[in-house]
Amino acid sequence: MRAGLRADDSPLSVAFADPRLRADGLAGDTVGDAIALFDVSELELHNVLCFCHYGETMSAETAAARVRAMAASEAGHRPRYGSRHFVGPVLAAVGVFTV
Repeated sequence: MRAGLRADDSPLSVAFADPRLRADGLAGDTVGDAIALFDVSELELHNVLCFCHYGETMSAETAAARVRAMAASEAGHRPRYGSRHFVGPVLAAVGVFTV
């Protein structure tokens, strides 16, 4: 059930609007679509994006900090979308910088 969750104007809907992420295979703006493309766990995605941590809105700076922290914790682990592709496009999608 969680895999189908989505919301308008969420970080995932913003990411799906990015043509680069769609070209890289982001099939939609659901939790399941993000998990599939970025090869992150449900818990990792929850920790980065869920409103229960941040309230109803999250600043781009907060999203960027969470993505960077997740990527940093991956040091020494198997290569994942997060280490190369997740950080830049997601930060760009939430308006932190342009990739």
